[in-house]
Amino acid sequence: IRNHAHAVAWLTMLALSPADCRKPRFHTVEGRRRTAALRAKDAGLPLLRPDAEGDRRLNRRPVRKACVVRGLLLLPLQTLLCSNGRVTKARELAAEHQSLKEVSLMRDGKKVLESERIGDVIKTALPGDAISIGPGLYKERIIINIPITLFASGQGVEVQHETEDPYESTVVVQVPSGQAQMKGITVRHSSPSVASNYAVRINSGSLRMENCDVSSSTGSGVGTEGGSVQIVSCSITSSKRHGVAIFPGLSPTETDSSVRDSIIRGNGLSGLYIRGDGQEVEVVASDIVSNSAWGINAAGGGIAKSVVVQELNGMEKGSTKRKLMA
Repeated sequence: IRNHAHAVAWLTMLALSPADCRKPRFHTVEGRRRTAALRAKDAGLPLLRPDAEGDRRLNRRPVRKACVVRGLLLLPLQTLLCSNGRVTKARELAAEHQSLKEVSLMRDGKKVLESERIGDVIKTALPGDAISIGPGLYKERIIINIPITLFASGQGVEVQHETEDPYESTVVVQVPSGQAQMKGITVRHSSPSVASNYAVRINSGSLRMENCDVSSSTGSGVGTEGGSVQIVSCSITSSKRHGVAIFPGLSPTETDSSVRDSIIRGNGLSGLYIRGDGQEVEVVASDIVSNSAWGINAAGGGIAKSVVVQELNGMEKGSTKRKLMA
């Protein structure tokens, strides 16, 4: 018996089977004689010594129809209990794996704090600290308000925020000065709002993203409203609105954003949308393809400063055109 489910299954079958099915079976003539004697004793009959004809009858092992029928009827029960046991075990292992999530605060190359939530570690971080994030699904919002580095310590690090509350990005960067960094992290987002709806939002300061995978089922992948973003070797795909949206903040200032060696594909509006005075974006060696509107839309009411494009791949189809207006 390998686990509790098997034990329950077999004990249930044993309890529901006929009494004669549970008696020991002997495979010799002498053994069958003892079995016949036991049955006679149970029935209150005299014990008779079987003759040769009786031995021949004992050699004909009767088919216990009741045992066969009940066994067939109980087989689905055994299968159900055992399969449920395997499913339960799998769930237990998955829960155990989920509980192994580890977020570590690194300072001067040393681990100074551990937690299972990224936000808890950020609250105790100092400018310049690094946060190591172990593989796992983290269902939380991340608010970065100091220049720190968040990096995945292995593959399979996903931060997910799905809510019915509007205007809630999964990652929010509001650094007064300096640059925050994210490396190797998958970001998923869902929040019902018409404007200012991003998976990753930069309100102030700068964010450098490397090897990240970003998508929003309700808004844009990455958006700036006063800050800047450097996107390097990232994949920004399948967002409902823009892949990347560059907007000015409430107090317009010149910001320099860039997209390098990245893929911006399959988004509901433009791949890269730029709007506002002083917003300068450099796009280098990137694939901006198969977006529903423009590949790069720098119209912005005619006040976008400039777009520098080098080695832009995939210039086929309408979604990869550049719409540039000085």
